[in-house]
Amino acid sequence: MNTTTDIQPGGDYVGYAEWKGWNNPFTCSSQQSAYFNGELEGIVLKDKRVLEIGFGQGSFVRWCHDRGAQVTACELIPELCDAGKALGFDTRNGLVQSCINADTEHFDLVAVFDVVEHIPTAEVVAFFAHLRKLLNPDGHLLVRVPNGQSPFGLIYQYGDITHINVLSPGRFQQIADASGLRMIVCANAYAPGEQGSGIAAILRRTLRRTLEFLIMKAYLLSPTPLAPNIVARFTPKAVA
Repeated sequence: MNTTTDIQPGGDYVGYAEWKGWNNPFTCSSQQSAYFNGELEGIVLKDKRVLEIGFGQGSFVRWCHDRGAQVTACELIPELCDAGKALGFDTRNGLVQSCINADTEHFDLVAVFDVVEHIPTAEVVAFFAHLRKLLNPDGHLLVRVPNGQSPFGLIYQYGDITHINVLSPGRFQQIADASGLRMIVCANAYAPGEQGSGIAAILRRTLRRTLEFLIMKAYLLSPTPLAPNIVARFTPKAVA
């Protein structure tokens, strides 16, 4: 789910959880766990404060909790927040700007999966600036979105009528520069199906890399991520 001032309960989000198939909230499948393990490799979670914005089904909340993190999460769909509270999670209903106080609450990791594409372009810098205030000085911001500069991202970008913003590595760099963040990397989202030494994994990995190479050469482009989803990592810029 998303967090923007233009979005209120109702409208395009009536029945959204049912449409997404979020019937078993706050569970984490083996496939989801493999993805999170890969995407967050090198980030220590035990005893760290984690915030997820737009937690949706709650799989990442569960995954972080099971690894010893102190997790807070916000979401616009009240029923999902109620389900989280019933299980003992710190889930809050509303926009991050209104339900997380940047003066008193700070986090080691802020995760934003499949949210920013729901936020109007005119509001996105202010959104990231607020996230900057929520980060500890050595904290990390992790953001996943459909890849707006790849033909393979269209299936996700235009598969949901609530997607109103298109993101790319270049746009993320602009956002970072304007909101007090340093972009560490923007790359293809981790793909568990391409990992390992099995024949299927090797074939997928080889096919994707070959396609990316041929597309870059055919259109004389610089190397750039072409996966359906991209993930950007940010840290706060030091305050002068």
